[in-house]
Amino acid sequence: GVLEDQFRRYFESAERQRGITGETLLQLLERRLDNVIYRLGLATSRPQARQIVRHGHFMVNGRKVDVPSYSVRVGEVITVRETSKQTPSIQHAIEEVKGRGIPEWLSFDSAALSGKVTSLPIIPKLTPNVTDVASFARAAEEVADAHRQVVVGINGHLEGARGGCGFDVDFPGYGYQG
Repeated sequence: GVLEDQFRRYFESAERQRGITGETLLQLLERRLDNVIYRLGLATSRPQARQIVRHGHFMVNGRKVDVPSYSVRVGEVITVRETSKQTPSIQHAIEEVKGRGIPEWLSFDSAALSGKVTSLPIIPKLTPNVTDVASFARAAEEVADAHRQVVVGINGHLEGARGGCGFDVDFPGYGYQG
């Protein structure tokens, strides 16, 4: 999953960009390489996707990428490396998730085991867990308010005004809870 510090950086980045912070935040999270691998059906779960990315089984535009948090851009092509095409975990994932479907913002070539990001993810097309954009935007604003209250303590640890990180928001499917 995404840890608190990393999530904070995603949120700060989303807050700096134009548009609705909640939508931008989801787009940033959806475009992580480990998530794109999961969405393409090359892994049965996000933790498995993270692991096989770390093991160097994928290339982005012909270059090996082993960083799960790599942000895939529109137009980039993700392929399984030739030496990894017969890896049992990848073959098993392809068989197991055939009926899951691929989001409209991605395309997949099953013969070449490659996928492409064709557009930015659009909120209603992301996941059935996020159906109410307004409630997600409110949750993102709650995170923003809490984030503004976070201060660096004397010992260098983060201390929130309400304890911990100062907010209680669950982002389904990302393994993150504030």
